[in-house]
Amino acid sequence: MRSVFRSSALSNDWNPRANPLESRGASGIWEGFVAGVQRERPTSTTSKARNDGYKVDKTDPFAFMNETPPHTASIVWISDYEWNDGDWMKDRARRNSIEAPMSIYEIHLGRGAA
Repeated sequence: MRSVFRSSALSNDWNPRANPLESRGASGIWEGFVAGVQRERPTSTTSKARNDGYKVDKTDPFAFMNETPPHTASIVWISDYEWNDGDWMKDRARRNSIEAPMSIYEIHLGRGAA
């Protein structure tokens, strides 16, 4: 038995069975399509655990906007921003190479507090 992921939205009357997501193999990514989803509308993903059938509604971890807790839906957002980073993108591979210098910052919050 495998885990089951389904997407629901206002456009499908919040029916978690209407739009099952498909696994993209070992990548850990699940994908699907929900017709009629509109900008600034909520959408949610329901996951069902494979071992005990536990179900939970989840927000999209990559969403630009989310509902305020305790609500869990993501808000559909399409950015109108025009990127102007063509020069940076062309040079990105050289700057991000394994030989490039790197800075690592480490913070220990709460250490030494009385």
